[in-house]
Amino acid sequence: MDPVFTLIIAFGLSLLFFAAGLQKLLLREAFRQVLAGYRLLPDAVLNLASRVIPITEIALAAGLVYPETRSIAALVSALMLSLYGLSIWINLKRGNLSL
Repeated sequence: MDPVFTLIIAFGLSLLFFAAGLQKLLLREAFRQVLAGYRLLPDAVLNLASRVIPITEIALAAGLVYPETRSIAALVSALMLSLYGLSIWINLKRGNLSL
């Protein structure tokens, strides 16, 4: 693949993850409520998850920028996006359309 396309994709995903992580950090209680609404995590884990997820997203954003870490960051990003998609699918199957 042309390196320019690789850079465009990497920097685009980096911007997406950085913006998402920053918003979740700034609005942590709102994000915690969203997580609770999915009903996938026990209440005891919600506070931890509401902190770890945005930090992970920001770390992935940084990892996608540097060629040395881009491959692993891309792999973890794909896993994270897959988990987000699975979470949405589970809730849609449950009939929870308010997400």
